[in-house]
Amino acid sequence: MKRICLGLIGVLLLIYACNNDLKTIGQDMVVNGNYIEEMKIPVTSVATVRLDSFVTSKGRFGQKDITKLIVGRYEDEETPAQGGITTAIPCFQITPKQYPQIATNAVLDSTTFHIHYGGNMWGDTIFDRKEQILRLYQLKKLPEFDYEKGGYFYNNTPIELDSCIGENRFIPTVSGINNSYFRVDDTLAHDLFERIRFKQTDDIYEKSHNSEYTFLKFMEYFKGLAIVPDKNNTCLFSIKANPDSLYLQFTYRVNNTVTKLRFPLAQTNMQFNRFITDREGTPFDRLEDDTCSVSLEHAGKALTQGLTGYMVKLELPAVPKRQQYSTIIKVQMEVDVQYIEKLPLDFPPYITVYTTDELNRITGVLANNSDTPINGFLQINETNANNSKFVFDMTEYYQNLASGSSNTKGQKVLLSVPSMNLSYDQLIITQTPVVRFYYANYK
Repeated sequence: MKRICLGLIGVLLLIYACNNDLKTIGQDMVVNGNYIEEMKIPVTSVATVRLDSFVTSKGRFGQKDITKLIVGRYEDEETPAQGGITTAIPCFQITPKQYPQIATNAVLDSTTFHIHYGGNMWGDTIFDRKEQILRLYQLKKLPEFDYEKGGYFYNNTPIELDSCIGENRFIPTVSGINNSYFRVDDTLAHDLFERIRFKQTDDIYEKSHNSEYTFLKFMEYFKGLAIVPDKNNTCLFSIKANPDSLYLQFTYRVNNTVTKLRFPLAQTNMQFNRFITDREGTPFDRLEDDTCSVSLEHAGKALTQGLTGYMVKLELPAVPKRQQYSTIIKVQMEVDVQYIEKLPLDFPPYITVYTTDELNRITGVLANNSDTPINGFLQINETNANNSKFVFDMTEYYQNLASGSSNTKGQKVLLSVPSMNLSYDQLIITQTPVVRFYYANYK
């Protein structure tokens, strides 16, 4: 009977000990007498930096085709970023798919340039929707690749515009964009059409068995196009970058038959975006190049935002001095955010983390000890959305550091929105992030 009573008491004590408190994590892995200790360490040296040379093209080596381009202009007046203007100008080439054959008695009706919505839009397109204006320009010359960096176009690649050859006005909706088009300048359109139709001796094409040489001949004459937003535009949006969605179209008649001839997007390695950021009068106007920074204390905030090149730089804490009989069981960095529904600019789906140096250069991707990149994911507080935060799981990363040689200095990192050249999402930090360490202590 005494053994039965002792057994029942033991079972009751075991049930009482089982709960969902974080301080019970890992109870089955350590000896009796263990407990959980939490250590909260604030992140130091929080600042905003600007990467102005991020890749905005496919390039010649090792990068997938760009499937979207960004166009438009947005002035940020309502968020804590305290203003600023971002302008996106896509540049690209067009060529015929094959050598055009046009009857000599053909009559040109019109020449138009078409774009199609790519699925992304930033700005107020519901409550204060305004007509947007885009202008189509010819390029004076094609920009040159940066071969030292692998043959890419970068955000700071200069462009030289020639004459404006068309204008497009539309309401910023999916149907408004897809049903709109640029009416190309009649003088240019007729000149181009006549050269194709009569195949003059100074033709833009050259009869050759090598079709590539024929297209190169055309591009010497028609070097490329750029879409430039009006200074009063109020939104940014993506357009599809494929031959079926981005093309110049000739509509002509032969007798009573109407024919359409398309010159689609081509030379995918030559398409790129030019992003222009103007933060004059804001705390971030001091970011003149990659080496500059603006501290959280000076600006009252730190900012990472797509298309602009802005990223948050901070220094992670080193592994705290390990106590005897303790082990790290969980580490996470928390970045508080103010969650506002129906904000014209969204939070990114996640935040990427890069390693960096004193000159703010990206040196790699921060990863845990299984080579999995460390990302931050938004956790919305269900009871108070304003207390939401991005959480970065750094458990394996710090466990790996703790098992190695001691380091009294933390890693410098950059927080960035994913796909910086295809997203205008933003994250604004107004409070110092913290890193929470959870230890299992035992005797």
